[in-house]
Amino acid sequence: MSFFLDWWMLILLGVFGAFVSTKLKQKHRKIFTASYFIGILALFYIVSAAMYANLDFAMPLLNWLQDNGVYMGENQENIGFNFMINSGVFSFDVEGGPSSHPTILFVSILLFATYSFWLLLGLKMFKFKKIA
Repeated sequence: MSFFLDWWMLILLGVFGAFVSTKLKQKHRKIFTASYFIGILALFYIVSAAMYANLDFAMPLLNWLQDNGVYMGENQENIGFNFMINSGVFSFDVEGGPSSHPTILFVSILLFATYSFWLLLGLKMFKFKKIA
């Protein structure tokens, strides 16, 4: 997960969750929708924050991505941070970790704060398409 990839994955997961909820009985929709959105957001926050902070439990995923050709930056110490910023697509020079770049840290916090918006947007997009 990365800042470049997360927003569209969250939108697609919102559309998927909205689609699945329409297949449920009315009394189960609210419970499913709330559980689904909390679960998806928790997953994205935990994995993305772990990558951003280079936590040990994110390393197997990062190593797998790197082994499969995803660009992780030159600095192997901060591959999670580099991946979150560059998304395996860009090659911005971000030597050091998050604490070395206060501006990037601030922008990253703002981007993390938008995750629920993207997920809810996916839900609204499905409902709008269904009506139209």
